[in-house]
Amino acid sequence: MSDTSKNCTITNNTSVGALIVDAYNTSSTNPKQVYAQTLRVLPLAAGGDILAGLASGTVVLNDYTQAGGETVYNTLYELIIARATDLFPLMNTSVMQNFATPPAYPPVSVPATGLTNMQSAQSFYKTIMAFPTSTLSQQFQQAMTAALKSSTSTGSIDSQMNAFFASTKEYQSVTFNMYMAVSTYMATFANAWANYSDSYTYYIYSSGTAASGSDTANPVYQGSLVFTRKPNVTEASPTDNNGGYTINFVDTNNKSTAMFFNQGQFVSSLSLDVPPICLQGTFVLKSQLSNKASDNQLIPILSGTINGAKVMGTDTKQDTSDGPGSLYAFFHPKTFSGWVTLFLSVFGALMALEWIGTKLSAMGKGLLKLFQRNEGQPPQQSELDELRGQIDDLQSQIAANQQELLDRFGQQLDLPPSVEDALSGLKADFTNTLNLQSADVQLDILEQQVSQLEQLAEYGVTPEMQGIANDIRSNINALHDADTPADLQTALDQVKQSIPDVNTRLGNVVQDLGTEISQETRAAIDESNQAIQDAQELSDKIDDAIDDINDGEIPDIDF
Repeated sequence: MSDTSKNCTITNNTSVGALIVDAYNTSSTNPKQVYAQTLRVLPLAAGGDILAGLASGTVVLNDYTQAGGETVYNTLYELIIARATDLFPLMNTSVMQNFATPPAYPPVSVPATGLTNMQSAQSFYKTIMAFPTSTLSQQFQQAMTAALKSSTSTGSIDSQMNAFFASTKEYQSVTFNMYMAVSTYMATFANAWANYSDSYTYYIYSSGTAASGSDTANPVYQGSLVFTRKPNVTEASPTDNNGGYTINFVDTNNKSTAMFFNQGQFVSSLSLDVPPICLQGTFVLKSQLSNKASDNQLIPILSGTINGAKVMGTDTKQDTSDGPGSLYAFFHPKTFSGWVTLFLSVFGALMALEWIGTKLSAMGKGLLKLFQRNEGQPPQQSELDELRGQIDDLQSQIAANQQELLDRFGQQLDLPPSVEDALSGLKADFTNTLNLQSADVQLDILEQQVSQLEQLAEYGVTPEMQGIANDIRSNINALHDADTPADLQTALDQVKQSIPDVNTRLGNVVQDLGTEISQETRAAIDESNQAIQDAQELSDKIDDAIDDINDGEIPDIDF
């Protein structure tokens, strides 16, 4: 009779073809988790690699490890059941050979909802990326920290983390294993950043330079990051981090540079400490960049450096400020620079958040190994203490690797010393960036007030008009001269209080002039007042966004 003790039966209850991936670390002290590990597709015993949807198949688990000078058979495996076309996870699980005679592996059953559950986990991860300082993010971090400190089995980790997800409104079907699968997937393979499409393009810009007395300017186009899926690929390769795409950066001279996706970044070189091009993706609520309340979708944004210049990219062209898909932030240099700097800070903060998830995942693996070593018996307290010490030791390795990633930008960015410091600093950075955007909106209002005053002055300058002009000039200077976040906040408070008063006084001038004003001038002033009203509504929405950040709120999102 043939030996079946190494066989593991997989049932794929989803409707998509799947690959069975063996995920393992080459070293017991390696902190990498799930997709960041070494990956190997396991062939089906019946032939081929792809397990069809609504079908079952068998794989042979046949790994060996060198230990103490001996070759030892591995009886504990981490398996990723992944969509065959792009390795997107359908399930992430561990299997251990039991202690029966003869020994056997338990069967694995991928639920019919495997794909939709993982897509929900991806939506959760995108939300955390877009709102890292939110109450949701902080409660997630606190749940992971608590599980890391108190768990004595994988079951206790699962129960604590499941309680967190059960407390959410949209993510009750998500588990910690799912979160780790999608978060490491998006940092390992480029597919999500191409929206899983056959082709995809990001248009990359640096900040424009506003003319004297203006707060607006078109951004400077630097080039595009272009994804093109290779033809006839039905089975993804676990060693192709580009995810089956050819990825090129095409500059303004149509020169093409091959790009490599590596640890969540698109880089032009894998060998240089600071590559000429380094771009990283995150997600942002579109309305924060467009100043349009109806834009309640999360959109991907690339940020980083190209030949030392800070850049930001989106999947829509930003050629004109009134074009389809144009984003307000791209056409206001101070706001643009604020968002680029903010995104670089976000990358560091998200890396700090990853510490806890990586350590908790490693803790779960360590507990499984203890149960395996003890032949299914719970570990002793001394074993748990030793394991927690080993997990704590991983942090220095994790931090060193993440600092290397930040160094690629060539911007002297430092990894936050703790998650608490990261979130506190990021909340202040978000507030300051939105204040920069608010300042641009106030300057738009002031520009309209200047236009009205110039038109009214054609009918004669009065002392009241001189007073209005002085107040407008004082407001503009206050915003332009604010060099620190504190100075900007003070200036905004002054200007926001002054603008309604100036609007009223301008209205009084119009009323006093009465029939002297031509219909053309009156129509222009009416149009200007509408523009001021629209800008004031934008200002109010920015204030609401700042309040949401300080309160940890997340607005409704249309995924």
